[in-house]
This record gives sequence, C-alpha cells and structure tokens, in this order.
Amino acid sequence: MSSRTSFRLFTGAVTLLAGLTLAGTATAQASTLKAPAVQAKLVVSGSERMSPAEVATAVQTGKLAPVALNAATMCWSARGSWSTYYGNYWFKLSWCSDGSRVTTSTYSGEGSQPLNGATGGQVAGDWNNNVGWETRTALEFRFLYYGTYYYECGQIRGGATGLYSTQQSCNLN
Repeated sequence: MSSRTSFRLFTGAVTLLAGLTLAGTATAQASTLKAPAVQAKLVVSGSERMSPAEVATAVQTGKLAPVALNAATMCWSARGSWSTYYGNYWFKLSWCSDGSRVTTSTYSGEGSQPLNGATGGQVAGDWNNNVGWETRTALEFRFLYYGTYYYECGQIRGGATGLYSTQQSCNLN
C-alpha cells in the first residue's frame, strides 16, 4: 500500500502579477508536486490589485517585468488616496525586498479628481528615498483654484517586510 502526504499550499487570497486572484485553500499530494523552473511573482496587495489591463500597460512601458521568484524575493503593492478641498488624488507604490532591504520600487496609477471649481491635478513633482529597510515615495499634485495654484502631497512608505503606511506629506525624513 502506498501512502501519500497531503499538505496545505496556501490559505486565503493571493493576487498574481497577471491580475488573477486565487482564493481559498489549495492542497496537493506530495507525490504529484513538481518544482517549476520559474514561479509566478506574487503581489500581495492591501486593498487593490492590478487589473490585467494595468499589468499589460505596466509591462509594455517597462514599469514591471516578469522575474524569477526565489525564496529570498518578496514583492508588494499599496495604494494611497487622499482628499482635500481642491481635489482627490491617489497613486500606487510597488516594491520588492530580499527580506531585510528594499531592492526596487516604482509608482504607478497616479490620478486626481479636482473638486469645488478647481482644475488641473497633474503631478507637479515626485520623490523617492530608499533608506534600506523601507522605500519612501511622495507625489505632489497641482490644482488651480480661481487663479491660484495649490500643491497637495501624498506619500507611501513600503517596508522590507511588506508593512506600509500612507500620509499626506512630501517630507521623506
């Protein structure tokens, strides 16, 4: 009689880079598992996930590239959104780490919605500061309100362990 060992591969929801979401619990028989040469890169997302169209655009523009995943590579994304009298604005930060240091980061999906008679909302500046254990990215949006420009900032900080925070500031210290 042959015995097979069954074990849990994952529990919960996982969003793949291609925009597909796996949910629930997957199990496999130990005798049926084969290690692939290149695994799909997982993106754990706070409240958003990239649509297939966003992924295609990001790959075409060079903002994302498929990579081989090994045990030491982890990647995440987080979306920040803020609101002021002059408008709403948002962007998404994606970053990877080796577990102790952030190795790469990029922002995408930036946008705005002017409010209360304001116009504009374009990105007027962007800054990034990788301090090793976290990456800090801030975008400044410019709104025109009755002849006067108002500048609003949003910032996302992504840590080497996947934790992140958002704040309404351009101060990267």
